[in-house]
Amino acid sequence: MLLRKAGRLLKEGARGVIRELLAAINGASILGFDGGVPDLHEFALKILCSECGDAIKAKIQSGDAIGIGRSAGAMILVGDVFSNEPEPGSWSSMVGTHSMTGLQVLGDGISIRPHFNNKLGPPGVKCMALHDWAAVANSIGYSGGVITIPNDSGVLVSDGGISWIPKIESPTRESINIQSHHYTVFDHGACEGVFEQYKNVECEGWPLRELMKFAAKKGLPLLPEKVDDIRNAWRTCDRYKN
Repeated sequence: MLLRKAGRLLKEGARGVIRELLAAINGASILGFDGGVPDLHEFALKILCSECGDAIKAKIQSGDAIGIGRSAGAMILVGDVFSNEPEPGSWSSMVGTHSMTGLQVLGDGISIRPHFNNKLGPPGVKCMALHDWAAVANSIGYSGGVITIPNDSGVLVSDGGISWIPKIESPTRESINIQSHHYTVFDHGACEGVFEQYKNVECEGWPLRELMKFAAKKGLPLLPEKVDDIRNAWRTCDRYKN
């Protein structure tokens, strides 16, 4: 809360800088976002300069500029922010007045998960985490999908279509078809067999059924008061090791 308050105070004293940023955004033909911590991107575009976030979204959606994102920069351009970093409490302290979404330039519910792999290791936003999110989304009619992006691959949005590029240097494309009234995890076959292996592993304190109950009442995207909870589950629960 202190960070949010400090951000608003800083914003009040930086009107001249904000005008300069808006002029730069409005004059740009390419808007690029580097990686890092998605919460910091959110803090900048929703607290420090919400006008900048609105202008960036409008500019890209109108076709007046090309939007390019890398890692966290890609996540912040689109829908739900599937991150289990940094430490618990970061969302509520920085941007906790907002739902767990980016600028949503592709529309509600269409998201990207970069650096994706299905290897067994520490818990994180991997196959089971995205499977559970899709189960909740489909139980309440929240349509859209999350496109997983392993390293050295990418997503191209052009002429109204979305394609996954398996290798940056390859001309191969996989068409991504977002279905209305259905939420899909586009894992490119990486999650085959994972659900059967982990479906009976529960999370203490924040199991899937609690998220389903909350979403049934409040809907998605996830409201601020539950973001730290679900991120902590993604970070610590054995269910999300793969």
